[in-house]
Amino acid sequence: MTRPFVPSPAARCALIAVLLALSGCRQTADPTLIRLNGRIEAVRRAHEEREAERTQLSEVAAKFEEVARILQEMDVDRLWDEATDPERRVIVEELLESVAMYPDHLEVTVSGVPRLNVTLEEVGLTGGWQFRGVGGGI
Repeated sequence: MTRPFVPSPAARCALIAVLLALSGCRQTADPTLIRLNGRIEAVRRAHEEREAERTQLSEVAAKFEEVARILQEMDVDRLWDEATDPERRVIVEELLESVAMYPDHLEVTVSGVPRLNVTLEEVGLTGGWQFRGVGGGI
């Protein structure tokens, strides 16, 4: 069984506009037709805005995929090794939002990513805090 053809809202608006133009109704001052014309134009504008938004989202998604591909292919170790100290600082400042230190772990917030809990051992630190005075005394 075939389904009946159901035109999209934009196609319906275009069809109504053509019918109104063919019947010469645009030239009359009938309030109903004026109201219908206004609605048709509003639907047409809304459709055009949605299409523009879809196009923009599609372009943003394509750019995101391109950046993701570049980051995936990037040799971070080589980049870090060749960076100067000021360049390394910029890299860290751009990527990290915050680092909170606790006696047994770090909480690292990377831009755009949920907070990470990292054990001190994972980053080569020892557990606990030690406060020492001058000469090693407490």
